[in-house]
Amino acid sequence: MKKGQITLFVVAGFMLLLLLVLMITIRFYLASETAREQVQETTQLPVDIQNVESFIRRCIQTVGSDGLLLLGKQGGYIDIPEIIKEGDTVYWHLDKVNIQPTLNKTQGTLESYFDKELEKCLDFSVVEQEQGLAVQAEKPESSVTFDKDRVTIRVRIPIDVTRQDFTTHFDDFAEIFNVQWRLMYELATQINMRQLDAQFKFSSPTELVEQQSFDVT
Repeated sequence: MKKGQITLFVVAGFMLLLLLVLMITIRFYLASETAREQVQETTQLPVDIQNVESFIRRCIQTVGSDGLLLLGKQGGYIDIPEIIKEGDTVYWHLDKVNIQPTLNKTQGTLESYFDKELEKCLDFSVVEQEQGLAVQAEKPESSVTFDKDRVTIRVRIPIDVTRQDFTTHFDDFAEIFNVQWRLMYELATQINMRQLDAQFKFSSPTELVEQQSFDVT
């Protein structure tokens, strides 16, 4: 397909810009009382087993932030279909048809990416060797929520950590990312739709959309 047959819109670039600005100040903290209780209980555990939980949480934070950055950079996709690919991002219009991914689709995409990459990150072989532990873990199963001002990732990973005759069980984890994905998506959607207006200016794409609590430069 020739590039002339495709109308290129600037929305994906704005999503990337907004996400990068917010990710500079991203902070992580627990998203549920269950997770908070786990931290309190951890203080009573041996240090080597505490290290296992810390390792798990670092993986959740790393994979979650990487996934959000990639989702923003690639216009709501992790794996970009070749037909709509433009460099490292995507077209949201193809042959004058709006093909913007829905918010729910971006949620499912992030969940699939997160489960796959978290399993890779959770390589307990080094921890087992260095700490003298035996770790048995099932496959992670995540649930992503796009709230107004944040993204919450809850993940269920049944894990048993054994040291000699002492075994600790971990199950549910949750992390909050201070990324306004829902608001950014809604702004990008407004820009995407406003491009059909005669008054729309590509040099000032946010003039016709609602103002948000973050800046677009």
